[in-house]
Amino acid sequence: MKKLFSFLIFLIPATALSGGNPAARTAGHPIALVGGTVYTMAGDPIPNGMVLFSNGKIIAAGPSVDLPEGTEIISVKGKNVYPALFAAGSVLGLREFELVRQTHDHAETGSNNADIRSEVSYNTDSELIPVARSNGIAYNLTLPVGGLIAGHASIMKLNGWTWEETLIKANAGLVINWPQMSVISAQWIKTPAEEQKQLIQKNLDELRSAFEEARAYRKAKLAGKSSSWSYDSKWEGFFPVFDKKEPVLILADDLLQILAAIRFCKEQDVRMILVGGREAHKCLDVLKGNRIPVIVGSVFSVPENRDDAYDQVYRLPGLLQANGIPFAIANLNSDMSGSESNLRNLPHEAGYAAGSGLSQTEALKSITRYPAEILGISDHSGTLEPGKTASILVVDGNPLEVISQVEYLFIEGAPIDLTSRQTRLRDQFQQRWKPEK
Repeated sequence: MKKLFSFLIFLIPATALSGGNPAARTAGHPIALVGGTVYTMAGDPIPNGMVLFSNGKIIAAGPSVDLPEGTEIISVKGKNVYPALFAAGSVLGLREFELVRQTHDHAETGSNNADIRSEVSYNTDSELIPVARSNGIAYNLTLPVGGLIAGHASIMKLNGWTWEETLIKANAGLVINWPQMSVISAQWIKTPAEEQKQLIQKNLDELRSAFEEARAYRKAKLAGKSSSWSYDSKWEGFFPVFDKKEPVLILADDLLQILAAIRFCKEQDVRMILVGGREAHKCLDVLKGNRIPVIVGSVFSVPENRDDAYDQVYRLPGLLQANGIPFAIANLNSDMSGSESNLRNLPHEAGYAAGSGLSQTEALKSITRYPAEILGISDHSGTLEPGKTASILVVDGNPLEVISQVEYLFIEGAPIDLTSRQTRLRDQFQQRWKPEK
């Protein structure tokens, strides 16, 4: 995947060129956050607690912590301390301006892109990264979305100069855009029903054929016969999935899509994570029985069908939690429109779920602890526990509420500048000259 971010100067306002957000570096001494209510997401809240960290790692979190000499003490009295937020899916870093094609690097042509690695195209200079950070987001699951098999997702931290520096986990999941499974009848649909059926079958056959050919290629290679074959990176891209070192991330919303994807993954003996899952409430028993986690797409959505309850989308995370299905909340639509620019709304999406059957604690875990567990980096982040990275969020209230303001954000021990292009524009126009009355 080549980097296509050749931004045209005339498309970028002068404020975007003049105010950049350089990557922050970890402090060279211990830091203690003292006096706030600490929500570790691994136990009960700690009133008037302390969090001590050094060299990017949490040393201790509790009601009383022995501070080593030279510790910088930051008073957060009256504030709330949480793990930094984890966005479980977007094209942040792969697309800058939705209407400017030259800034798009999230979708490759062709149907089989199993050799695509999203991290190598990640644009660390994106002006949308500071915007996401300003609302407490420290990690993002970066998704390629082109073709049936889109490529490999990666987990990136939102601080660093290069993609190598920001990469937390490569091969976080092989993304599959599950094909539409039913005929669509609407005024704007011009494709005849029979042609739609043929396309559905063609897509399913192509998907199954790709897995079968990849297995045949692997079998020949392991048998020592690969010398007669030319190296093919597309088939090599399936190997981590076959070894169950990497899940498949199935992007699907409709019930028929979800059930077909589950059946397919069982046949192929691969691990599945459902992304989107708008109609997951219609197959809760199947999801639970097959131990399939769900990364819920946008909670800010309207019902899809006439017979859906008005608050069905809001209630989905609560239903998953009540049925014992691992879940996380993301901020993405099925077509990924706006997933990068609206990422800052992630905590508010969880807040809507908290107002529709999900407890506030579970809502907070769905954007901190649970994404880390589902995506296999729970030993790295997600909770405020000793040994984990010091990615910490300090808020003057509840991050699920729109009126709350982020006071501090640390990403792996580095204090983050919370300014962004939006705050720079705000400050600029607050100083705008006004005529005297």
